[in-house]
Amino acid sequence: MNINHIAWSGALLCLTAAAAPLDASATPLKSVQWKNRPLLVFAPSPEHPLLARQRAEIGRVMSGMIERDMIVVEIVGKSLRTVVGRSPSGGAVAFRRHYGVGLDAFRIILVGKDGGRKLVSSKVVSSRKLFGLIDSMPMRRDEIRRKQ
Repeated sequence: MNINHIAWSGALLCLTAAAAPLDASATPLKSVQWKNRPLLVFAPSPEHPLLARQRAEIGRVMSGMIERDMIVVEIVGKSLRTVVGRSPSGGAVAFRRHYGVGLDAFRIILVGKDGGRKLVSSKVVSSRKLFGLIDSMPMRRDEIRRKQ
């Protein structure tokens, strides 16, 4: 075996590993999957104006969020705190890495109970938009029917 063959084999192995899909269990929301609908609020700093507006929107509709099994997780700078509901596992760095959100970005991500991304926005999201989207989901419609 010559040195070129060894180098190419190593490079191919590295590329294969990099292209492999992420293990679904690697999500920082694994502990709440199938139980909750996480709303992730990413902001660069506590003083960010869009963060203040999103917090105000969330504060107005807490009961609606609880009714829809939502949790709200704020990832602000390098800190993480749960505003509504139970705390998922993982820290701010894990969330930023998994969802591809840099330290300088404002981002809202709604994650379904199935773990899929249902909404991604770089602007404040109204409760009307959130609840309309959630209430149109088949799983949520089943929940509503069961409660009646």
